[in-house]
Amino acid sequence: MKRLTYLLLILTVFSFLSSTEAFSQRKAHRARERMQMVKKMKLLETLNLNEEESEKFLVKYSFYENKISDNINQIRSETAKLEEMINSEKKVADLKSKADIIAKLRLENNNLLAERYAEISKILSEENYAKFVLFEETFFHRLNSAIGEERRKRNKR
Repeated sequence: MKRLTYLLLILTVFSFLSSTEAFSQRKAHRARERMQMVKKMKLLETLNLNEEESEKFLVKYSFYENKISDNINQIRSETAKLEEMINSEKKVADLKSKADIIAKLRLENNNLLAERYAEISKILSEENYAKFVLFEETFFHRLNSAIGEERRKRNKR
């Protein structure tokens, strides 16, 4: 009876841990989606485009955001594989080829960023293109600063 209780307890803990991990992954995914939506809204607010311009811009912007996101996910996946290979007790012979894959993906990411800037510059005025570039370079820094400030305020309470 004790063994059965112990086994049930282990299974319950295991199922709780696995469901908690899946829940936090979904929660992180939703948070990323919300953050991307806020970013797009702030960007459109910054650019102050009319409806037609906004539509053209969002189509192009979203296309490149998705391609860049897919590329970054590939980089993360390959990086995890490389880390696993390095940390394994049995060293794998093709560490360099795995590292080269990551370097190639990084180069592709840089090319996608350059393509995105070139394509966006074709559909925006010079001033709005400059605003776009500035926004892209400062958004996450400003977001992190705002989050840090909020945490400091909460910690003072």
